[in-house]
Amino acid sequence: MPQISTALKLLWTTPHYVFGRFHGVRTTYSNARRVRQLFRPPAALAIGERYEMYTEPLLVRPSGLLESTRSPAEHVARLERDAYSDGLQMSAEACAQLIEHAKRQPLGIAGGVISYAQLLQDAAKRDDVALATVTDVARNEVIRSLSADPLLLEVVEGYLGYRPERVSPWLFWSPKNRLSDAEREARYQTVRFHYDVHHYNFMYVNFYLMDTTERTGAHMLILGSHRDKRARHLLGSARISDAQALADYGPERIRTIATPAGHGFFEDTSCYHKALAPIDRERLMLQLRYQ
Repeated sequence: MPQISTALKLLWTTPHYVFGRFHGVRTTYSNARRVRQLFRPPAALAIGERYEMYTEPLLVRPSGLLESTRSPAEHVARLERDAYSDGLQMSAEACAQLIEHAKRQPLGIAGGVISYAQLLQDAAKRDDVALATVTDVARNEVIRSLSADPLLLEVVEGYLGYRPERVSPWLFWSPKNRLSDAEREARYQTVRFHYDVHHYNFMYVNFYLMDTTERTGAHMLILGSHRDKRARHLLGSARISDAQALADYGPERIRTIATPAGHGFFEDTSCYHKALAPIDRERLMLQLRYQ
């Protein structure tokens, strides 16, 4: 009975969290958005802080801050097959500016705000932090320019099937410390394989702003798992263990993305994915979520 009650509550309050799990539902939603945009011009792309209202319009134009080794069509094809496509590179200048911004701005943590200096120097603080979110990033000019770059938007529109109207940036530190995986999860760091259901459709563009390896918080995903989840995965918890991931998908489909600073990749995070806990030093990552 408690499970039925929870399911009914989700259906009433957040129906997208129930139905957005299904690839067919997402496809139908995309088709409907595309048809609507044929008759009603889409709203201008707006940017907003994570989990806040999208109120700031963006001017879509080349940023001069990005390069890609793949064409938009190649990115879309890889996303459809694998849920992921790499080959983006942010300029060194843009990367350096974002690192400096991330060191200057206050950082939001569970229960308050700290500075970057505190995060590095205060061991007691650091050992209680899994994620430290850089504040006020939607007004940063580099992030605004990247978010409205036609190179990204062509791929996003090609994959989603409609022109996105909203983008939400998230710039965050993942510090090296002694937290266990369970403690990191309790502090909202996703170090276990899971899939996202933010809306009926959405996707991310991710950038590492520091050299990132398996020992410095690399991202992992299960290739193609946005399309072929088991029924129990769709109807039950959105999380699975490493053992379940290996048993259900095999080691050949588990990909670790370890690359130098400035590297970027597109991702449909309805696939299974997770972050590795930093061991050698902190990680800094920029995420742009389009919907």
